[in-house]
Amino acid sequence: APGAPGAAGPAVELARGIACTAAGDGGVHLEWAVEEKRISGQDKMHVSPSFQLPTPAGISLPFKLVLHAAVGKRSGKGAQGFKSAEGWARAELKCCENVPAGAEVVAHVQFGLGAGGAARGLRGPVAVDLVRQSCCRLPPGEDLWHLPAAVDRASRSVAVCVRVRFAAAACLTTWSA
Repeated sequence: APGAPGAAGPAVELARGIACTAAGDGGVHLEWAVEEKRISGQDKMHVSPSFQLPTPAGISLPFKLVLHAAVGKRSGKGAQGFKSAEGWARAELKCCENVPAGAEVVAHVQFGLGAGGAARGLRGPVAVDLVRQSCCRLPPGEDLWHLPAAVDRASRSVAVCVRVRFAAAACLTTWSA
């Protein structure tokens, strides 16, 4: 969004609720507006609509953003949803298609909360080779977000921010879950 750190240019809507702004480092800044009601019930996850991102390999790949409720303190039916996790969640960028054979696509991804310049300290980056792994997420210990604290009262939504920059495989540093 305009005013986002490193943003350069106007925001373009990639899919319903997902705005994309070109970043000064050659990457993109994604902002997903998630309605408060989606993260306050018993659902275990909330998934964005699919959107395309172009890569340096000359291909566009479909992605989705996913919020997973953190493990709650209770057990039993409905105990793993956003409500029982008290609004704590993990964010993930998922590539929805296999990378074509011979292509190298490494994503450097950062996650944060808050609209535009109000984004709360982006965490990361984490580098993921999309040929080997389809999901980009922060390592354990850095991955939890308290969504209710980031709800914009006027829009009654949370802005999930993701910065993505594609780079050569030589820059890769990974961790496995």
